[in-house]
Formats: sequence, structure tokens, C-alpha cells
Amino acid sequence: MGRTGVVTPVIQIEPVTISGATINNVTGHNADYLESNGIGLGTRLRIIRSGEVIPKVDEVLSATLANIPKQCPECGSQLEREGVALVCHSDNCVAKLCRQKAHFFKVLEIKGFGPAAIEKLATVPLVHFFEQMDVNHYVGFGFGMQQSVNLNAAIQARKAKSVTPAKFLAAFGIDGLGESTAQKILDAMRLEDLLFSTPDDLTHIPCIGEVTAHSIAAGLQENLTTIKMLMDHFKFEAAREPESGALAGYKVVFSGKMELGSRKAIAELAKKHGADVLSSITAATTHLVCGANVGKAKTDKAEKLKVMVLSEENFMELIDG
Repeated sequence: MGRTGVVTPVIQIEPVTISGATINNVTGHNADYLESNGIGLGTRLRIIRSGEVIPKVDEVLSATLANIPKQCPECGSQLEREGVALVCHSDNCVAKLCRQKAHFFKVLEIKGFGPAAIEKLATVPLVHFFEQMDVNHYVGFGFGMQQSVNLNAAIQARKAKSVTPAKFLAAFGIDGLGESTAQKILDAMRLEDLLFSTPDDLTHIPCIGEVTAHSIAAGLQENLTTIKMLMDHFKFEAAREPESGALAGYKVVFSGKMELGSRKAIAELAKKHGADVLSSITAATTHLVCGANVGKAKTDKAEKLKVMVLSEENFMELIDG
């Protein structure tokens, strides 16, 4: 069971000794693997230890009807088939909640919350650790006084220490949104805008494909309430400086339907490179970036105010130098 609820089937075999180790279980990878190889009750397999360590199926000697799990082995909820994966979507699956909390505490480097502690605290909402939990609460969950003091101190230490927005987002374990990817997205848009971004907004950011964009957008919406509530309890490091100040001093207006990305995403990119983004053309405007279907009145006003008119391609050339 993973933090996203994906269940990895385990093939139980009659005990066999390989390289001095007794093997009872072998990974079944996913439902497609079991079905395509005909692995079920009574299947005969050849097992090896990959690298003399990890047991794996080397060959199916006699196939049978695949036995695909239908219930979550942890909570008994119905499993859903999503592509090759089997997924438990129960919000009350203790195993899934434990994995999610373990990931959260590990990424944010909050000490003391090991597997045993997390199991006791599995049903406690993440927000409560930062809003409600104190030493007495931990004691109430069965921890000794000293451990309760330590756990409470670890949370307070995390609250006092700043964290990057990218690391904060990565802690929620959203599929596809690791710290590196989160930072690349935040280089193109603000955290507040990212929380409400659509898959279309994200696909126009380099390195974000369509599948990943949908996964991230869905994960953010699923965790939105928790993320917004926890943001009030974290100190965020200032947004890192743009890699280039190519647009420093520019005051830019974007108009029309953009082809290279959503208007919001491109505007955030301009900000990251030092530009001020304006909502309308004024005497202070230096550049008008035009997408499709820009009204003549707007371009006429730009010409009258001696505002430089650029295509999207011209604009990107400014950034690229």
C-alpha cells in the first residue's frame, strides 16, 4: 500500500530456499502483470533473487487464471482499477493515512514521527498537529510524557523554521509533484495561482506533460483545504530570484488568446524575469504582447502611446536573450 492508495499485489508461494534465504512472497507488480502472465492460484513459477537480494519471478512454468484482489488488504474497501494499478480510495484506510503522514513528516524533516508513532496518530488530521495538538494530547494517544514533549517540540520547531514552497507542496505526496517539479512550476507561477491551476495551465510549463498535469491539478484540488489551512502555520522562504532579469523595468500587458500557454502562466513567467504585468494599457506601459483576436482599439491605443507591440514569439525571444 502506497500513500496514494495504490495496492501492489503480492504473490504468495510455497517456501523455497534460494542462496540461503527462505522466500515466501514475491512482488506481483500490478494487475496487468498478473493477468498477462496468468498468475493465480496453482501457478508454477521459477523464482530467482535479482542481484542475489530481491526475489522475483523469472518465468511462468504453468499459467492459471489470474487472481486479482478485489478488496483493500488493509481496510477491506473495494479496490478500483486505474490503468494497470489497483487503488484504494477510502479516506478512512489507516494504512494509506499512515503512509501519507510518514511522507509528510519525512519531507518536512519533522523528527520523532516514526512508523509506531504515526500508527497511533493515523486518524489525526494533519492540520490538528499544527493547530490543536499539545503535550497532553499526545499523552492521551498513549505516548509517554517525554516522548509527548519531544513530538510537540518537533512540530513547534518546524513551525519556527522557514521552508521553500516547493518542499511544502512536495510533502503532500501528490503524484507527479515532487520538490523539483514543484519548483519548476513555481518558477512560472505563484503558489496561490498554482493551487487553482488547471491541467491546461500546467501543460504549457516545460517538463510538465498532459498526464502529469492532470494528476497534479487533481491532487491539488483534493488537498486544497488542508494545504490552505496549513499555509497559515508555515514560514515560507521568499520566492527565489528569477534566473534572468531580462525583463527588468518592463511594464507588460497581455491581450488575446495565447498559443504558447495560458495568459496567466505566461504572465507569471514575465514576472519571474523581472517584468511588471499590467491589466490595461496606460502611459506607463512599455510592451503589449498580442495573442490571437486582439481588438483594433487596443493596438491603436498602444500605437498612440508609443507602446511596443510584440507577438508571443517576440516576447519569448526577449526572455531567451
